[in-house]
Amino acid sequence: MAGCIPLHFPIVIAAIKCMLSSPFNLHGLHATTMGATPCVVVNGPQSLTLNSSHGALGSGTRGNATIGRALKLVLLNVGGGVLGGSESTTLGSPMKFTMCVAENEAKCATSGWEPLHVTRGFQLEETVVTLIPVTSGPVQIVDFFARDADTLIALIADSLSSAYSRDMPLINDVTVVIPPEHIDTLVKGGIRSKEEMALRLFNACNSNLAASYGAIVRNKVVVDNKMPAMAAPLLGAVLGGTLGVVQWLVTAGEASERRKESSKEGATGEE
Repeated sequence: MAGCIPLHFPIVIAAIKCMLSSPFNLHGLHATTMGATPCVVVNGPQSLTLNSSHGALGSGTRGNATIGRALKLVLLNVGGGVLGGSESTTLGSPMKFTMCVAENEAKCATSGWEPLHVTRGFQLEETVVTLIPVTSGPVQIVDFFARDADTLIALIADSLSSAYSRDMPLINDVTVVIPPEHIDTLVKGGIRSKEEMALRLFNACNSNLAASYGAIVRNKVVVDNKMPAMAAPLLGAVLGGTLGVVQWLVTAGEASERRKESSKEGATGEE
């Protein structure tokens, strides 16, 4: 189907099983007007037949193109996901034709970062398919200047902060794809894992949002003229301070959990 070779058939079957699992919520994904679609991420030995290097999100590789397309054809021809029917997208997206990527596990190995399927509890030698619902993008961050991890994290956080919607705060997950040269920069800056990278981005995004909320409040007060002049900066400071406290509590909690884990490992070692 869609030009897949026999080697890719198990990947398509695994993706279909993921798509039909209750936690994935296929109906919510496919019936939304937001243009959502499944993105197939492949790890393990069979991912070597896919492009995980230059142009990994683009064209030019049969496996990446046909696996994602086969999944969409199953949705259409077997599931009845017809445009204008249960396929309710307003604008659509090129990703609705196909979206299949493979992780560069060789780069993960040299950087010390675990591949996605290992972080999910699978063995390195297993072929694993992960399905991620996506609604827009990919949004590329053009960078010619960052030479250190802090600057790079700040640049990525600027883009992530703009993806946040206050009207829909529970569906703002973002998949971050990092090219090899940026992994080198992050590793040199002491970022030892994906979890640490995610925490740094979380903290940076919170700082950005705290500042932007203060600006939004100030602008609203000026336009509506419903509050005294002093109320705007005070309210902005309260919002920013509240988010800052939440950020600190989360960071402190993460640090506490790491200390507990280290302490358990130390006790085990002494035994």
